[in-house]
Amino acid sequence: MPGYSSQDGGKIAEQANVGGNAPNIRDKAKTYSSIPKAPNHGVLPNSVCLNETALNSFAVGRKVQDLFGARHVSSYTTPTPEELSREERVEIKQKELVQLAKLKGVYDNEVLNRQVLLVRSRLFREYATELISNKPGSQTPGIDKEIYEKDREESFEELVEYLRTMIYHPNQYKAKAVKRVWIPKPGKDEKRPLGIPTVKDRALQALINLILVPLVELTSDPNSYGFRPYRDCKMAVAAVRNQLKTVDVQKVRGSLSRRHKSVEQSGNFLIPNQEK
Repeated sequence: MPGYSSQDGGKIAEQANVGGNAPNIRDKAKTYSSIPKAPNHGVLPNSVCLNETALNSFAVGRKVQDLFGARHVSSYTTPTPEELSREERVEIKQKELVQLAKLKGVYDNEVLNRQVLLVRSRLFREYATELISNKPGSQTPGIDKEIYEKDREESFEELVEYLRTMIYHPNQYKAKAVKRVWIPKPGKDEKRPLGIPTVKDRALQALINLILVPLVELTSDPNSYGFRPYRDCKMAVAAVRNQLKTVDVQKVRGSLSRRHKSVEQSGNFLIPNQEK
């Protein structure tokens, strides 16, 4: 998926004591109502509060100055494909793929053919190359000791053409071994292993991800937050806190206390049992 930057995103370095995502959208238009949709089946009983809600009218939460500017919205013209960035054009194609998968099903042949068409397109190959070349890791060599040479104008086109060859002739592809390095753990004397693929392998992985991630996100569990785009640790903490405020939490509390003797009830909270 295209890059995403959250106002409070990233991993939590301090204690996870966030109160929710409300401060992040304080200055934005409030477009959601408090009436939730029907709860999802097969998920936690108190996850109804996380479901998408209906939209309110255009003017809700907006300032008077914003409404005056709405009079000129009819003069807005849709930008042509040439005026859009690679990221924006790729995102449009990804959304079309998701809509097709919703209509036909993820495993339908038409969806598979669309994925093949996209992964072979020059647009997607160029964007995958752009993703790799713009990262600091492009200057970190793999086991082949090659890096992305930003000073050479030919580097971009060479990598784009390499992706074309591998996609059209997959039998010719053989992944290189992963370079293993050991990096120190923060605040500890221990080290952890880190695998570094070659630049070409990273570019090919990025290209395949562009057609896989949209469908993975389409079918992923709504309560999953680990290693997913547009989500982070603070969102998971906020989701748990919101769930604990619902009426269904009593069922969860009772179920936990019956199954785990190390947990006992105390008012509206679950606390560890100190008895051994």
